[in-house]
Amino acid sequence: MTAGPPRVALVHPLEEEFLSLLAMLRQAGADHRFAIDWLSSYNAALASLQSGHHDVYLVGHRLGDRTGLDLVRHAAALGLHAPIVLLTEGGDRTIDAQAMEAGAADCLDRETVVQESLERAMRHALDRGHVLDRLRRSEERFRAMVEHSTEVLLTVDDHGVVLYASPPLERVLGYRPEDYVGRSGFELVHPEDLVALRQGYARCLERPGEPVTLDIRARHRDGRTGASK
Repeated sequence: MTAGPPRVALVHPLEEEFLSLLAMLRQAGADHRFAIDWLSSYNAALASLQSGHHDVYLVGHRLGDRTGLDLVRHAAALGLHAPIVLLTEGGDRTIDAQAMEAGAADCLDRETVVQESLERAMRHALDRGHVLDRLRRSEERFRAMVEHSTEVLLTVDDHGVVLYASPPLERVLGYRPEDYVGRSGFELVHPEDLVALRQGYARCLERPGEPVTLDIRARHRDGRTGASK
């Protein structure tokens, strides 16, 4: 996010539409609370998204031979996370649904929007962007911690199918993590310890959040076994 007041990009190829939206925001007093810029093209908006110059984007549906929905999808494909509020035409619920699914922060009907709902949508988009940004940072820190751990860590579903395996799996048990995703985690355990593991796993499912500790033997890819917890 940029320093100072939140920077808002009004994205539309027509200057009169930009001025109309700007007048709405001025009526609500938002021009004193935001730094508002006009971007007149799809490419200008995409360049701003890539540079992180603006904090929120208010985007018209028609951007020359492209659309606001195209911009939302393009930004998502590039991993760009600045919130985009899409102004659709005629309350097209299909476009609204597609835009929200693609990652838009909000959708407003340009024909019925008023200054209060316009500013409210922008503030909601900013708040949502802050929350998602904190969540992404938290996930990145957790992933970095897991990736650099010396312990083997597995994430499994309710049936014990491996969803994620940490890099030490190959060093400790000889399996590449990417090759084990989608397989049953129970395959890593010595057959004589399977009953105890399944019972402990059942307790985990019955009492989420309650720690369960087991001493079991894990099977190395070459057939060796060793203690594990």
